[in-house]
Amino acid sequence: MGTTLLIAFKDDHKVVIEHVGDSRAYVIRKGQIEQVTEDHTFVFQWSKEGLITPEEARTHNPRHGLTAALGVRGRSGHSDSAVAGEYLFTDVLGRSYGNC
Repeated sequence: MGTTLLIAFKDDHKVVIEHVGDSRAYVIRKGQIEQVTEDHTFVFQWSKEGLITPEEARTHNPRHGLTAALGVRGRSGHSDSAVAGEYLFTDVLGRSYGNC
């Protein structure tokens, strides 16, 4: 079994967000909430490729099946510890960040 991960690093002028799995990061600015990470799940990938609709993805049986996670042994038998997504934000003034 593996785990999901989301890490955010912030300095004065930028935020770097790295994640794997379906842990999500959001930017909140001027009353608007925007998801900024993409889930590493089967249904997200299928929806992105047009194989299922976003509506089908919300209720699809394996909707929580991960395509990337930490601590999962791959075909090589080695643990996969790579972070699958990285996002850089340079205009950080007036923004709030959240995760779930």
